[in-house]
Amino acid sequence: MSQTALLFLHVLSPLHAGTGQGIGAIDLPIAREKATGIPYLPGSSLKGVLRDQA
Repeated sequence: MSQTALLFLHVLSPLHAGTGQGIGAIDLPIAREKATGIPYLPGSSLKGVLRDQA
C-alpha cells in the first residue's frame, strides 16, 4: 500500500530546489509537481543535506 506524507520545512538559509535544466529565458527553474504545478523538494536533495550535517 502506498503512503503519502506532506511535510513543511522551515529553512535557516536560502533554498533553491532546481531542476538542473536551465534552458531558455529562465536560468534556474524550480522543481514543480507535474499535475499541480506546486513546487516540491526532491527526496535526494533532502537526503544530501541530512548526510552533510551528520
